[in-house]
Amino acid sequence: MQKANYQDLSKEELIELLEKVQHYSGKGQIRYPQDVLPFTKNIVKKGQEHFMVLYLNGQHSVISKKIISIGTANRTIVHPRDIFAEAVKKNAVAIIIIHNHPSGNPQPST
Repeated sequence: MQKANYQDLSKEELIELLEKVQHYSGKGQIRYPQDVLPFTKNIVKKGQEHFMVLYLNGQHSVISKKIISIGTANRTIVHPRDIFAEAVKKNAVAIIIIHNHPSGNPQPST
């Protein structure tokens, strides 16, 4: 897969890219940004903002994923304790935070 600036993709192009992703690179490890894409399939088409966290072990394999918050069409609220409490419970050594924008606009919100 070519390296891409995912912010330059339209929502439709991102969905098409997600549908092409079949497996991880490596042996189940998150080694490249595109390795995270399969985990976003269930939130990218949602009409509400979702805030999800992937919890990783020492080899950067996903040991757990959790939707921390489901908000409205244009915002969601998350407290850091909700992210890190789960990381401690799962003995995660790394986390990846995933957040969708139902509008398709990837620009950060204020």
